[in-house]
Amino acid sequence: MPTCTPQTPASWVPMAALFLAQVLMSFNVSALPVSIGGIVDDFGVPPTQVSTAIVMYGLAVAALVMLGAKVGRRVGWTRAFRLVIALFGVSGVIMMSAQSVTWIIGAQALAGASAAIIVPSLVALIAENYQGAQQTTTVGSLGSARAISGVTAFFVGGALGTLVGWRPVFGIVVAIAAVVLVLSLRLRSDRGDAAVRIEGRRGAARRLSRRPAHPRVQQPQRLGRRARHAGRAVQRGRGLPRAGPRRRGHRARAGLLRLDPGADGGGP
Repeated sequence: MPTCTPQTPASWVPMAALFLAQVLMSFNVSALPVSIGGIVDDFGVPPTQVSTAIVMYGLAVAALVMLGAKVGRRVGWTRAFRLVIALFGVSGVIMMSAQSVTWIIGAQALAGASAAIIVPSLVALIAENYQGAQQTTTVGSLGSARAISGVTAFFVGGALGTLVGWRPVFGIVVAIAAVVLVLSLRLRSDRGDAAVRIEGRRGAARRLSRRPAHPRVQQPQRLGRRARHAGRAVQRGRGLPRAGPRRRGHRARAGLLRLDPGADGGGP
């Protein structure tokens, strides 16, 4: 009688990489509001202009997340994950060496574009590397990563911003990105799907133009034909067709409403 051998649990190193990737994104978002005061003092710009960087990050994530999912499927989730983690680290370097607010806005746009691929890759890599109870634990760790990184950015970022300056805060972002890159070497590699097509605006417009019209769209045309036939019948003096009730087994004959010129008081 065959015996069922228990499945060997997978290493927790990939979970640490995915956990720190979530910390990386959340820490960057939480560090920006803490650093607004120092950025305003350094560049002499209003706080609303600095807040544009926060908005730019969110816009880039929302606009490119669907495209990021297609890119990850096409080139492979592990390869795409490592590439965008490196780009996220580059955005931290730009933040540390920023010479104006424009640099900061551009750095956050790059970070948001990278996060648009990191977000779907976390889910795909969890499914690729873990199963069963380990998969559930890894998913739960991503939720706790956001809370931990938010608290850490508030206290550590606030302390560094007050004592040293706001630039070293984003040095932590670069350090976390480097650690995630090293740990990502333990992720299970996968092959991309070359059949996945990445279409631009022309491709989307072409697919929309090929869709058949909804049946309700053609209804006004049929109503227009009936109205034209009724108008011709009135002009010929035949009257308007009166639709009688339909009965089972045979069709009710339609009577004609005779037009009486003196019915409305217009005749003598």
